[in-house]
Amino acid sequence: MRFSKAILLLMIIASLQYVKVSNAQAIISTDNAGQLEQLEHIEFEGVLVFVQDIEFVEGTPAFITAVTSLGAGGETNKLVFTELYRMREFLEIQLEFAPYVISLHPNNRILAVGYQFENVGLVDIKSQEVFKTLEIGQTSYVGFSPDGEQLIVAGGCFDCDDLSAENIIASYSSDNLELQYAIPATDEEFVIMDYSDDGRFIAYATNDEDVHILDASTGEELQILEGVRGKTAIIKFHTASETLSVLATNQIRMWDIAPLYRNEAITE
Repeated sequence: MRFSKAILLLMIIASLQYVKVSNAQAIISTDNAGQLEQLEHIEFEGVLVFVQDIEFVEGTPAFITAVTSLGAGGETNKLVFTELYRMREFLEIQLEFAPYVISLHPNNRILAVGYQFENVGLVDIKSQEVFKTLEIGQTSYVGFSPDGEQLIVAGGCFDCDDLSAENIIASYSSDNLELQYAIPATDEEFVIMDYSDDGRFIAYATNDEDVHILDASTGEELQILEGVRGKTAIIKFHTASETLSVLATNQIRMWDIAPLYRNEAITE
């Protein structure tokens, strides 16, 4: 059975007041009225914990969290693998730097980690080692294409002195990290991105309340969808129904994306 992050959160709330990732970490909690409160950090037994990102392991009842803990012993950075149903931790991978965003390769053997301040590391899960490093600015998104051949990185400036100077979307070959293209995106901060299931298109949202559609193979911007009210929290292609859905602060929007496959513009 395939779970979304929202379903996972609802399952957790139904049974627990908080969820331990290890003996001093938590993902979410509920307030006194039982309402969902998603936490950016939590203090537990004197340890301040930041859960930066969550990734599901496709085809298995497990998920991965990127965690930074701050306590009397200093900073600890790691990837935590947890069984979904029992909420039982079964693997930890220690990291040298603080993780910010993660993406699991479709083969479930490689994890891309965008670090808090700069660079992206590729982690071999079996050996628990970072075997390749992409030296770039701070990233707000990393994601493998559905076929695993492409790695998209979005965030700060690439190959420039000021690593926060501009936002860039860059595509790399996932096997050797060879740059395929890098394009300036927008002055606004990236929020979230998604691939279409067939890997042909990328949709991304920024704080300017627009949704941008790209050709994944070339980076060409195909269309800008306007009219999203509020910050985008979720953006998702539904290839089977040929729709694109966006969950924002103040609304849910859906577009018919069938025209994309006919090289036509999406209508509002």
